[in-house]
Amino acid sequence: MLDVKDWKQLNNIPETSAYIEFPLSFTGKTKNGMTSAFTSLSVSAQFILAEIHTMNKIFKEAAKLTYKHFIHKFGMSRETVSAGFKTLLTRKIIERVKQSHYLIKAAYNKKDYIEIDVYWLKREWDIDGKKKRLSRSRFLPLALLVRSAKNPNSDGKFISSQARIGKAVNMPRTTAGDSIREIIATGLISCEKQYENDKRRRGCSLFEVNPQILEVKHPNINSSSVKALFGMPEPTADELHAQLMLDTKYRWIIDRININYIATLKEITEARGEDTLKLAKLEAETAELREELENYFKIHKIKRGTFPPGFFRTDITDNKAI
Repeated sequence: MLDVKDWKQLNNIPETSAYIEFPLSFTGKTKNGMTSAFTSLSVSAQFILAEIHTMNKIFKEAAKLTYKHFIHKFGMSRETVSAGFKTLLTRKIIERVKQSHYLIKAAYNKKDYIEIDVYWLKREWDIDGKKKRLSRSRFLPLALLVRSAKNPNSDGKFISSQARIGKAVNMPRTTAGDSIREIIATGLISCEKQYENDKRRRGCSLFEVNPQILEVKHPNINSSSVKALFGMPEPTADELHAQLMLDTKYRWIIDRININYIATLKEITEARGEDTLKLAKLEAETAELREELENYFKIHKIKRGTFPPGFFRTDITDNKAI
């Protein structure tokens, strides 16, 4: 068992975090192996559903949740969000009451839930010296272990097996095992084999959660002051760019901008300051690409002001060699 001093130090962990209240019913978990309205939902659709549940609970009505909300908050692509909503609407799990406002129509257990901290989703975790953003499915076993560790009767420890943890979040044993191994590698939890001689607990391990994670406070979800905290945060230019790169059309524009930029620099160097026909064509292409990018922002209602001057290689500069 690890002492506190032996835990991997996690940097920039917030004191307080918004979270998603994730009812375990959304995983498709049922009693006696029966199917439910949520059976076989994708993990993305489950998270969309959990966010609708959480925000409606906060606002005490159908909250306004645009596609952009999910793109920014979860780092999902527009196609992923669209597919998730299509499934939820087609299967009549949710109902659109007005534009971007949804109610959950399918019955589910609202009391049995886990809490997934929002900062987990967008953070890059250190795994063997490399930065990596974990997939959303990894956070289901983590949230379950955090819930168990916070149980006053648990003493911060949780005895279980990969199979039992997987069953609790309706995840195959192998997937649960992969998730646990990866979150162990981040330093979020520790796992120690126990009870090999106890037939009742054979295969079980002793799990503990990094105290830094347990110390993060959750605001009262029923307080009127939490609406801003749980709403859609304004992304930085780098975050917004990374999110938009998931969209094929945007990525194609950026790829062509980069090709044009490299070709322009090469022509400037080879022409040694002379105005050539090729350079004129490249500059005209730059202007067309700039207009195409601006039109993309306009169509998708993206705040152009998020990106500072010079962020894109089509931005006007006095020195083309920069």
